[in-house]
Amino acid sequence: MRGRGILAGTLAAALMAWGGAALAADTATSHTTPTSHAKAEKYMIMHGEITAVQPDSVTLKEAGKGNELFKATMNDKTWIHEGKAKKGVNDLKVGERVAVRYNYDQATQANMADSIRILQKAPKA
Repeated sequence: MRGRGILAGTLAAALMAWGGAALAADTATSHTTPTSHAKAEKYMIMHGEITAVQPDSVTLKEAGKGNELFKATMNDKTWIHEGKAKKGVNDLKVGERVAVRYNYDQATQANMADSIRILQKAPKA
């Protein structure tokens, strides 16, 4: 009697595992199906020191990259902040350390800044 209970339990576990694997495979394929109405945006973050500020862009010397420069385009949707305090383009100064959250815009072939966070103020001259 004891052997039949172990066999039945093993069989039940195997069937549940097989059914779970099939369900997981169905779930995985449903997530990889592209949808035409949703466009996923991939954001990256660049840290560096501001070398130039224009009304529509900011240029950084990339942290840890020597003298490599990175330019990000800003628009009216770019959120500039220091901590929780909202700032504007006029608050960005050469020499400040910032983190720029951006994505590459295929249409304009530019790095579009989503947000700019001021990490460290520029040293006073």
